[in-house]
Amino acid sequence: MRQGRLEKLKPELDAWFSERAPAIYHEEALDNLLEMKRTEWRIPNYIGRRRFINYLLENTSLTQIEALSVGNRREGTILRYGWGPVDPFLLGLALRKRSYASHSTAMLLHGLTDQLPQTLFMTTQQRPWSDSNSLSQAAITQAFSKKQRESNTAYKALNYKYIILEGRFTDSSELSSLRSPQSNSPVLASGLERTLVDICVRPSYSGGVFQILESYKRARASADTKKLLSILTSHSFSYPYQQAIGFYLEKAGYPETDFAPFRQMISAYDFYLAYGLIETTYVPKWRLYVPRGFE
Repeated sequence: MRQGRLEKLKPELDAWFSERAPAIYHEEALDNLLEMKRTEWRIPNYIGRRRFINYLLENTSLTQIEALSVGNRREGTILRYGWGPVDPFLLGLALRKRSYASHSTAMLLHGLTDQLPQTLFMTTQQRPWSDSNSLSQAAITQAFSKKQRESNTAYKALNYKYIILEGRFTDSSELSSLRSPQSNSPVLASGLERTLVDICVRPSYSGGVFQILESYKRARASADTKKLLSILTSHSFSYPYQQAIGFYLEKAGYPETDFAPFRQMISAYDFYLAYGLIETTYVPKWRLYVPRGFE
């Protein structure tokens, strides 16, 4: 195989990748690098994407990472390429385009939990949409009597399980660049207030009601409840999540001025703090059913 030119380039290749390490690359990104640098690095046209990648795998520190589909919706193995120690958070973001860390993973990145989970949640942004389901008390009761619906898309890699979620369109103001606890590299994640909304909407992705309450407590000094309310209303949820969020704010010790606007938005329906509750207590102030003993 004629790779003499790549052999001569090896120090430059090592330097280019090392300056950006740790990093995870799609095959498309490596192909784009090849074409962008082909003239500068004087790489002959007969060296294409596959030969370039194979050379890097065989002769440099580039490693191939396999993410095996393990969800109910089997989608095949995803291949990514890493340089330097592979950061599981960066790998999660690389599994799907337009992704960000969310739910319990965002809780960890924001310092809202000390738990180091083996399951990481990544949300892929979809086009803007809003709920259009008609609401009734019977429909709410029936929906929340069951377990929360969960994503069918999951992968296993690096001893982690990755759950891929399809989320609502997220304005950039609702996202934050945080630091990975593994490598201190920047990780795109839901912002603090968006995280507080998301974990309330999908409790099973967030450790359950006790962990969510602890997160609200830890966020008390830094959360902007006006922004929290703005995010909630901008997404036009069918269900009255304002009742659950307001309850968490009050129980977590926020000032009344912070949770009063959520009280003013209480709907005409009774709501539930989580899915599939067996024994409950009703909290009239918030028109909310909570786990017995949690009121």
